[in-house]
Amino acid sequence: GEEEETTLPKKEEPKKEEKKKEKQKTETTKVPEGDCILCGKLARMLCSGCKNVFYCNRDCQKKHWSSHKNDCKTLKELTYRMERSSVMGRFLIASKDIPEGELIFTESPMVCGPKQLTRPVCLGCHKEITSTTPFIKCIRCNWPVCSQKCGDCPQHDPECRATRAAGARVKVEHFDQTNMMYACITVLRALSLKDGPAKIWDEYTKFDSHLHERMKTPIYNKVNKEKVCFFILHYLNIKRYSDLEILEACGKLDTNCFEIKQHGVNLRALYRLGSIMSHHCCPNTKHTFDRDNNIFVYSTRKIAAGDVISATYTKSLYSTMER
Repeated sequence: GEEEETTLPKKEEPKKEEKKKEKQKTETTKVPEGDCILCGKLARMLCSGCKNVFYCNRDCQKKHWSSHKNDCKTLKELTYRMERSSVMGRFLIASKDIPEGELIFTESPMVCGPKQLTRPVCLGCHKEITSTTPFIKCIRCNWPVCSQKCGDCPQHDPECRATRAAGARVKVEHFDQTNMMYACITVLRALSLKDGPAKIWDEYTKFDSHLHERMKTPIYNKVNKEKVCFFILHYLNIKRYSDLEILEACGKLDTNCFEIKQHGVNLRALYRLGSIMSHHCCPNTKHTFDRDNNIFVYSTRKIAAGDVISATYTKSLYSTMER
């Protein structure tokens, strides 16, 4: 009896180990999935040339070839590609071995602007404006700016056009404290992407807003709904956007933006590639920003082909409570 009790688990061990190995093998050999570059449907077929672009069927591949053939060789040189999973959503994966310290990619922001809770800032250069700071009012929309040069810069154009088209005139009176009027700025900049290239707008719409999960949170009700929506729809009288579109934009920005510090002011920026990197407490990349808010992503250790490219969504040296 004793012999059977001691030998029985030993006989079962190899079976458990085999099952475990089989499971790991299945996970690592899973067919890559991504968004079809033409129609956006879930796809499993990769371009055999660059192995970077997904197609859901041969028809989509044939239709897209005329525009893809010029980019195929360039895409083949990339060390990463974008995939999708039911757990992580869209994410970046290494398509080749990436050595330590390599610049993986750099890109400019799709959207960049003030955080929701901010003091008044220049909407051109984003420097803080105080009661003692020399500033002027934009001649077209009345938003405070450092100079007319800042008032004329492309950064300020979305909220300037939207305010002017609605016939509204902004009046900023309170400085040196958080001003909720600025909570709408980056949202308007995100929504204005619809007026630009279709490809950029399509990339923006793919970002998750997690709107349904946010509906019971204070930031949804007390900030986004009561402040941002009200200010855009009623104070500025901008009627071209629905409250749902505004709340979706708030969710996309809150969920996917990086925080950037420029001129002593915290900004937030949304990136096509950078914003879809998966979180890891011990990430295999680090990122920096230049004065134009471009992001630079570097590998911090060797990343093997097939590994997920990760970043940390918070600061690793923060305490648990701060994180």
